[in-house]
Amino acid sequence: IDPDGDNHHYMELEINALNTVWDLFLERPYRDTTHANSNFDLPNLLTAVEIEGTLNNPRDTDERWSVEIAIPWSDITAFLPEIHRPLNQQQWRINFSRVQWETTVKKGQYKKKKGKNGKPLPEHNWVWSPQWAINMHQPEFWGYVQFSTEIAGTKEVPFFEDVDFDLKMALLEIYREQKSFFNTHGHFAEKLDDLTLDPYNREHFGQLITLETQPSGFTAQANGLKAIWKINEKSHLTFQDYLH
Repeated sequence: IDPDGDNHHYMELEINALNTVWDLFLERPYRDTTHANSNFDLPNLLTAVEIEGTLNNPRDTDERWSVEIAIPWSDITAFLPEIHRPLNQQQWRINFSRVQWETTVKKGQYKKKKGKNGKPLPEHNWVWSPQWAINMHQPEFWGYVQFSTEIAGTKEVPFFEDVDFDLKMALLEIYREQKSFFNTHGHFAEKLDDLTLDPYNREHFGQLITLETQPSGFTAQANGLKAIWKINEKSHLTFQDYLH
């Protein structure tokens, strides 16, 4: 969950069929050199698991399991004071993931299937919003959840698309290409022409984006339809509203 959509300061919550919870906080994605804070805790978190079948018993047929979660706003704002309870029509970035392993049964127990190298086969990852890689820690690809003051199911509420989404994706491409350029040349590119950008992004946003490079970083900036957007070498995506 990334409340402000800046790719930084986001939460992760994992739950299994035993209703065992693991919550953690990341200052920024692992790709930008960080460590997860496992001491992060949502003390008033409510979770419940429903199982149609049994656990770890291969002798019968199981149907499914599901989880229900209630995250108090107070737990989030206590850890992130700059985040407030969302307003009507406000949007957060969020994604859901389910991991599934290929298994076999040996001596009455489930075992992970192994490949020719003797190691377990890679897991299957099911996600709500496509990540385009086996990596949940690309917050820019997470989906959108829009909050409403209407009671769910009582009124049709329009969803407002992110009018600057394509521009933000272009800035994220610059971030990725700058990292690749740095790994090859030992410094960041000073001009967009030095980067290998998608033709669509170059055609539609090339004239809008300005690039400023420093020895240890860079900033790419562009005027969007909604705000002025900036991204740096740590994939931190920030904006300045035109009203300010």
